[in-house]
Amino acid sequence: MVIGIKVDQAQADFDAEVARVVASTGHTPPAQVTPAGDGTPSAKPTLEELVAQYDQLVNDRKPEEAAQFFDEHLAQHFNR
Repeated sequence: MVIGIKVDQAQADFDAEVARVVASTGHTPPAQVTPAGDGTPSAKPTLEELVAQYDQLVNDRKPEEAAQFFDEHLAQHFNR
């Protein structure tokens, strides 16, 4: 069972490194999917993640998509 523990730890280390690299690029990781094809329930995105997605749309020069994204996901956080 020692091999199984080492594999589990290696996978956890790999997942942590992927998350760190993805976070440093400002992009979100892809959805988690089980081998059966079932998506795992994802956590609600943080405000920081939503702003990063909005910034990416702006940087990609997609004003219509950015405006729609803002209206759907960000306006509620900034308008009172």
